[in-house]
Amino acid sequence: MAFQRWDGLRWRQQALAGLYDAEMIASSLISNEQVKSISKKQSRLIEETKRLFSDSEFEEAVRLGTNTPSRIKLRIEKVRDMLLDLA
Repeated sequence: MAFQRWDGLRWRQQALAGLYDAEMIASSLISNEQVKSISKKQSRLIEETKRLFSDSEFEEAVRLGTNTPSRIKLRIEKVRDMLLDLA
């Protein structure tokens, strides 16, 4: 499910570059201890990732005009904030 888009019913079998960079960069911005804590909460992480896709700003930022600085920043910040809330 990594890097795939939740469409409200299922994971789309298409990797999104915008989601990839958001997840990779956001995870690099948190500590190893936080990563360990989050890794124990896999089902919650999946649910929170699904929830991100209900945010129209986030959903657009990972799919449309993905190379604009404002959309890059937005999607990284939203994933980072989600990870910090889970840690």
